[in-house]
Order: sequence, then structure tokens, then C-alpha cells
Amino acid sequence: MPLRLEPAVQYKRLIKRTLISAMRAVFSNEYPDPQLKGLHVSTSYPLKREDFPAVVISYDEGSVKNAGVSHEEYLETVDGFVIPAKHFMFEGSITFKCLALSPLDIDILTDSVAELLAFGRLDSLLNKLFDAVYVDVPDTAQITFYSDYLDAVGDSVMETAWGSEDGLVYQNGYRIRCSGGFYNAIKEGDVSQYIEDILIYGNQPFEEEQELLTELFGRNSSNPYYVRGRAVVSSF
Repeated sequence: MPLRLEPAVQYKRLIKRTLISAMRAVFSNEYPDPQLKGLHVSTSYPLKREDFPAVVISYDEGSVKNAGVSHEEYLETVDGFVIPAKHFMFEGSITFKCLALSPLDIDILTDSVAELLAFGRLDSLLNKLFDAVYVDVPDTAQITFYSDYLDAVGDSVMETAWGSEDGLVYQNGYRIRCSGGFYNAIKEGDVSQYIEDILIYGNQPFEEEQELLTELFGRNSSNPYYVRGRAVVSSF
């Protein structure tokens, strides 16, 4: 069995990483409310008092399916090779869980998140969230979220992680629907991954070509005019 040269395809990680990075860009030192400058945004609950207020982002998976019946597309890599690829679509929901240490702080934070999701496109700073999702994602992925409808996750209270006797963590937030697509992982920058079968022969020496193919495939025949490897040849 051949060794896997690439990590697993990025799908859930791409959604979470994109939104975390975008939220941090919005709640930066430019954000007008000093209490929310440098807001803690993560996929895990904060454990220290100084990390509050915070937003925890989670993705709740719905369905993952092929973009069509036996659907297959052909993509051109940066190397100029055209290779077959699978395109899958996903649906789910994204939750922005807001955490704060007082009822007033949780209201301020949830108001700010609601403003971001509902009206973010109208402001250059808040629009960084939408730019990250619709402009900055890789060409091999698509993310769409539906911020015209915000589903409130409801109020709740929990004890602090640091065991404060009189401290509580107040929670609220919003959930929005999300959909998009992704392709199988494609390793770029290495021609040998596209190699399956190739036969090169001739009646003239071609030392440079033989040397290159030997480097790629690690083997060649004793005949200097004959090199055998494996390759997929594709074109438009």
C-alpha cells in the first residue's frame, strides 16, 4: 500500500480556522469597545479569568454528500497537470457561544456578535468576517453561512474553571446555518504523485532525461536508452 503523502482533507478544520481567524481580526485593537479588544476566540472553553469575555466556535455537522451522482471534476494543479477530483458538499450549523463573567458583560458581548453577523457587511472592520469566508478561502473549498437568521442558543450559567466561590460564567450566543463544499486533498509541487505508468525509449542517448526520471522513480533499466516508471498523463 502506498504511503499517504498528505494529511486528511481539510473540511471541519477549514471552517473553524477561517471563522476563528476572522473573529479575531474583527475584535482586534481597532474594535471600538475597549472591553472587547483582543477578544479570546477559540474552539475550546477558556480556563483562566483573563480569557473572559470569550467566544467559543463550534461546527455541528449535518450532511456530507457528493456534489452529484457519481460526480467527478478535473482540476488543474499549480504544476499544470489536470487530474480527476471528487467534489463533496456539506451542510451544518455554526455556533458562536458567548461567555462572560457578569449578566451585563454577556449582554454586551452577544449584542456585539449579533451586530457582526447581521450588519457586518455595512462596516469595513466588521466586514473582515465576510471577506475571510467568501474571499480568502482556498479555491478548493467553499463556505457559505446564512446570517439572515440567528438562532439563539439560550441563557445558561456554570461555575468557573478556577473554582471561584462567588463567580459564575454566563453563557449565550447564536447558531447559524452553514453549507459549502470541498475537494479531495491534492498534493502540489511534486510531479511524481501523478505518475502511474510511463515508457520512454529511443535510439539516441538521453542522459539528462534518464537522470531526471531515475531521480523521480528511483529505478531504471540497465539500458541507457530505456527508462521505465509509472505515470498518469492528462491534458485538456
